[in-house]
Amino acid sequence: MFGKKEKKIKIVHEPDVTRGDLRFRRGDGDRVTVWFSNPDRPDDPDLDIHLGTVRDDRPIDRVADDWAAAEESQRRRRR
Repeated sequence: MFGKKEKKIKIVHEPDVTRGDLRFRRGDGDRVTVWFSNPDRPDDPDLDIHLGTVRDDRPIDRVADDWAAAEESQRRRRR
């Protein structure tokens, strides 16, 4: 009654989302993990490279769209 209230996190499984060579997976709560898929063998997750984990509670499709747009912008700058 007077104790600390714990916030309940609703765990909902979201399917992985891909944008080009990038694969996005929802982790714990609001965390989204970003992987670079090997273009030669995209179906082999053992060859994927972990790029990072971001905290974002938006739908995973929107996170993937924003991240992919930023990656494309970086690629254009390097040219």
